[in-house]
Amino acid sequence: MERREESFAHEIARLQRCVDRHLRRYMEKQVAQTGVYQGQHMMLMWVGCNPGVSQAQLAKARDISPAAATNALQKLEKDGYITRQVDEQDSRVNLLSVTPKGQKVVEDSKLIFQEVDESMYEGFSQEELEQLKSYYERILTNLKNKLEEEK
Repeated sequence: MERREESFAHEIARLQRCVDRHLRRYMEKQVAQTGVYQGQHMMLMWVGCNPGVSQAQLAKARDISPAAATNALQKLEKDGYITRQVDEQDSRVNLLSVTPKGQKVVEDSKLIFQEVDESMYEGFSQEELEQLKSYYERILTNLKNKLEEEK
């Protein structure tokens, strides 16, 4: 019995979503070891990679509301992972930085991400990884083009 191309594309997309769900679950489990909740963890990582970022810049970059950013940042600050300092040039702006405690979580998390990435692609040859990368790049291009068409 021959498969229709549409149903095969749907099967591949379903498999991709399934991989994404499992990766997210596994990553959440690994990140939980750091003691920082997932939503806060993503913010901590972003601040760790962008020291001196403003609260508004962080909210925009993470595509979350300023109120949601404020809530998560207050918890991170209370728990000693970040500090907020008023910008000398604009007192309405809070600049964010990680504390040594926060930096430890950032560094530990980078190792976790590296281990997860390596285990996920275990058994793949370099050639297979290069092919997979090119496929994902093409998929991403297709999706970006569809989004542009809809604008």
